[in-house]
Amino acid sequence: MKDRIASNREEQVAGIQSYYAFQAKIYDATRWTFLYGRQSLLQHLPLSPQSPARILEVGCGTGVNLWRTGPKVPAG
Repeated sequence: MKDRIASNREEQVAGIQSYYAFQAKIYDATRWTFLYGRQSLLQHLPLSPQSPARILEVGCGTGVNLWRTGPKVPAG
């Protein structure tokens, strides 16, 4: 991480993209304290391929929730 403030828009964008590219790789493994219980919750959702339910994932993060529930709800 740089120890100075970006001087132009291109540097700001590059810095933000670099930060989030790294965070995306480690996010699920390092945020377990506030993602605690997520797997259990996803396993207990009353979803099935026959369900007319649809999933709207807001603030997706890495998309793991959608990736795990998507096959249970083909209609989306």
